[in-house]
Amino acid sequence: MADLLPGDYWTFLALSFVLALTPGPDVLYVLSRSLAQGTRAGLVAAAGFALGNIVHTLIVASGLGALLLAQPNLLATVRYIGVLYLIYVGVVMIKRAEPLDADPALGGRDSQVFRQSIIANLLNPKVILFFVSLFPQFVDQPERAFAQTMILGLSFIITTMVCFGAVALLAGRANAFFGKDSERQVRLQQIGGGALLLVAVWLAWP
Repeated sequence: MADLLPGDYWTFLALSFVLALTPGPDVLYVLSRSLAQGTRAGLVAAAGFALGNIVHTLIVASGLGALLLAQPNLLATVRYIGVLYLIYVGVVMIKRAEPLDADPALGGRDSQVFRQSIIANLLNPKVILFFVSLFPQFVDQPERAFAQTMILGLSFIITTMVCFGAVALLAGRANAFFGKDSERQVRLQQIGGGALLLVAVWLAWP
């Protein structure tokens, strides 16, 4: 296993932590979910964003990343689909805000947050560009390119889960403190939906 690690693996890991902790659409999504719906929803969102990176890893490992870089119009299309999707999710959060204990199907809500997080991750062109432009620079054994890319991808997935999970735990504490009554829970969800609208604007910015 050790002989598969790229020579600059620890540099890659450091860059991964920096990227994961840098405020961006993904982090703000996890933050808004945690503030609006608590730690559990934030951790589910974090897991969705982390596992969505499996697809990005496979795209790079299969060699499709170079094709994406050569198609700027395709990346632009992905960006605007992602923007529209986040606007949709944000509006739904605002319109359907309700006390958390009013929804008995909490498991269904978790699966919805998980699914939305994966989709938002896959439609984030900044994450796509990170994978297809940075990963190949750390592959130093062409004959083992697929294996090294998968190691880099797994490392980034773990890094993302750790960092986003920390954000979810911290923001969830704020929800536990401020969201003890039903009216405040509704207001926090509306604020979370508004935050997602701001994330959409952020993502639309070139």
